[in-house]
Parts: sequence; structure tokens; C-alpha cells
Amino acid sequence: MKLKPFLLRFALAALLMGGILLYLNFNDKDPAEAVIEPTTEKTTVEITGAVADKADAAACLEVLKANLAAANNEDSAAYVDTLVAAARQATQKEMDAFFADYDLSHELESFNVVKQDTDSMLVEAQQKTVNRGKQKYRNHFTQAHHTFVKEDGAWKIQETNMTNTEFID
Repeated sequence: MKLKPFLLRFALAALLMGGILLYLNFNDKDPAEAVIEPTTEKTTVEITGAVADKADAAACLEVLKANLAAANNEDSAAYVDTLVAAARQATQKEMDAFFADYDLSHELESFNVVKQDTDSMLVEAQQKTVNRGKQKYRNHFTQAHHTFVKEDGAWKIQETNMTNTEFID
């Protein structure tokens, strides 16, 4: 299924904005009073699930790790480099604005391959996000469904859907 580049950019931007709005904290808590659990970086995340090609699954895991590291470092250029080309320009503008407002820490907890084909892969990942800044943002665990596709021979994130968010503060 091929989408026009405009539709793909629009869909990715809409998903990103929906995720941002979902996680914003609209309660009356003072962020300075929030208890923030320390985040310890996991040294390894095991690849589980319906793995057909271990090398491709490992490559997608590395892309997701690079994506989260770029988010942790608030590096929008590195962040969008993990995405399909059609999503980069619009997403970079959104991430620049987001990084200017929020200081978050993201940690990958699990990486489960749901479906793997030669040029696409659906992964279910458990991720933890912790607010390190002063803006209101709720700490949480979430289940992220990442769709990876091969683009010019390299794995890139085409789409991410967040579900099953569990707030931890």
C-alpha cells in the first residue's frame, strides 16, 4: 500500500501530536513537587516474538534505541534520521518545539516482534518515560507499536502508535 507523501506526513504528524497530547499532564500538581523515580539505563533488551530474520530484527532494535537516545539528547536531527524520509521535515519542526518545552527521559523496556516480512516489521515495545524538567508531563509506561520499513536499504520507523499507557506518578 503506497500513500502519497503528503498523506504520510500528515498521518505521522497527527500521530505524533496525538501522542503528545495524550501524555501532557492537565492536573493541578506542581511539577516541582512530583516524585521522579530514577531511571537506570537497561544494558540489554532481548528481542522476542515472531523473529524470522535475527539480523533485521537486531537492526530495527538499534534504530529504535537510536530514536530514543536522540529524544533523550533532544537532538531532533538525529531523531528524524530514524524516520522515513517523508516524515522528516514536518516531524523535525514538531520535535524542535517539543524539545524546547520538555525535558524527558525515555527507556526501552522490551522489544517484541509481532510480524516480520522482508521489507517491513511490526514491533511491540514497552517504553518508560520520565519527566526530568519543570513543565507538567506525567511519568508513564506505554506500549508502543512501531512499524519499520526498509528505505534505501536501511530500516526506518514509518509509524508509531502508543497504547496501554500506565501513569506512574
